[in-house]
Amino acid sequence: MAAYRFYYVNRNDHVFNGQLHECDHDLAALERAQSLCGEHSIEVWQKARRVALVGKHTEIVSWQDAKLAFNDNLKTLAESEREKVLWNISVGLLQLTQALESRLHQLEAKIDKLADTGQNHS
Repeated sequence: MAAYRFYYVNRNDHVFNGQLHECDHDLAALERAQSLCGEHSIEVWQKARRVALVGKHTEIVSWQDAKLAFNDNLKTLAESEREKVLWNISVGLLQLTQALESRLHQLEAKIDKLADTGQNHS
């Protein structure tokens, strides 16, 4: 598990509270933040990396869903006008990038855990 810092942000974009949460990966941290945000937004950080700003109505996308969305957007390439296609592809790329960053963090956390385990056995 990794430590995530949740910063509660008011409507004026001012941080008014902070909490530390242990989560398995980015997606779990984002889901927890969304469940806690209420009427405020929560900025989620893992170490020095800003993961996301989550609000009550933020759509949180898993890696698999992002991949499916990207593939669906590519299918529209032959069916749609140019601007719509470009918009759909850019949305798909953004979702895929977010999902890949989340997966990368999961892998980094596993590597850190393995490194810690290796140091404890030395």
